[in-house]
Amino acid sequence: MTDFFISLYPLFTEAHQQVVQKYLQSPRSLSKTAWTKALEAFDLLSLCVVTHKGRRRTFRGFYEEEIDKKYASLLITNLLKMKDVESEGAKYAFALLEQARADWEEKGFREPLTVEERLLLAFCTYWWGSFAKGYITEITIFRDLEKEGIQFQAHDLLSPAGRLSSSDLIVEGMEGDIKSSTYFLHTSRSFPLRHAFYITSLYNQNKREYLRVVVLKESAWHQINGETVQTTLEGVLSVFPRAGEISLKEQRLIVVEYELWKAKIKALQERKNE
Repeated sequence: MTDFFISLYPLFTEAHQQVVQKYLQSPRSLSKTAWTKALEAFDLLSLCVVTHKGRRRTFRGFYEEEIDKKYASLLITNLLKMKDVESEGAKYAFALLEQARADWEEKGFREPLTVEERLLLAFCTYWWGSFAKGYITEITIFRDLEKEGIQFQAHDLLSPAGRLSSSDLIVEGMEGDIKSSTYFLHTSRSFPLRHAFYITSLYNQNKREYLRVVVLKESAWHQINGETVQTTLEGVLSVFPRAGEISLKEQRLIVVEYELWKAKIKALQERKNE
């Protein structure tokens, strides 16, 4: 008998459970619609409760104590030491998750897992994977901007308080955020967008690869200037290398290739330094 007792949140349905199981089997097989459902499922899972030896914690509380507090700073410290963080980082993050699972096994969290325990595992796997991917992306971006000679201020990755700062970086007085994908543009809770710009990646279905882009508010785009072409988020790749102007949830945004954004920021900073 397991030592872990789990109570699922009432609004967590069979449909949510099915999409989480698909995520565990093959995250890449999820369609855009399925991902929307999966994100909703992981939000609801955070409210589920796990009890171990009389101690009750939400899934979110379990994750924060058993993974985040123990491994977050360790992960980032070692990511910063890696020469090729994009190729090495994910493997190291997975190794830390396996270490955490070994600790849980000693407490009775071992195979065969119940359906509810697999949901807890999926929750922790998803959030740890998102955390690792996010900081791997940040470090990659910061290193690239430094290499380009672009002036910016980054938040303190090694400080828990710094990681919770209002923005990831500041460029020319504009607060920006770094996202590993454009998923945030499909969730209502992201709007209205807080930051002046977002460095992210857009999937190119034809080439089956991700392209790094920057999503800017109109005010941020005006600082670096340029013509725009009316389009949609789905169609923006077709207007590149021109800047695409889109409308999402009644907010007008400019989407440009990351390389174009860097060139414009670099030119702006060079003019200011003349």
